[in-house]
Amino acid sequence: MRSAQASAELAQQKACLACHAIQHNRVGPAYSQVAQRYATRPDAVEYLSNSIKNGGGGRWGMGAMPRQIYPKTRPGSSLNGS
Repeated sequence: MRSAQASAELAQQKACLACHAIQHNRVGPAYSQVAQRYATRPDAVEYLSNSIKNGGGGRWGMGAMPRQIYPKTRPGSSLNGS
């Protein structure tokens, strides 16, 4: 399993912090909750990358996350330092 650690600077740059916080829920779940939920999932990076790229909803009991488009980067991979 690849290690995933979000960069606060990159999360700010990509506007992730508009809906997510590190330790508490905002519009979306906290990064710490996402990390805990997917920590043992071998395909977590790919799975979460797809959720960022394609949008998601219904997994957290919150509103749907719209898809995010980041040209020249692979969603998710740039947030985990790879």
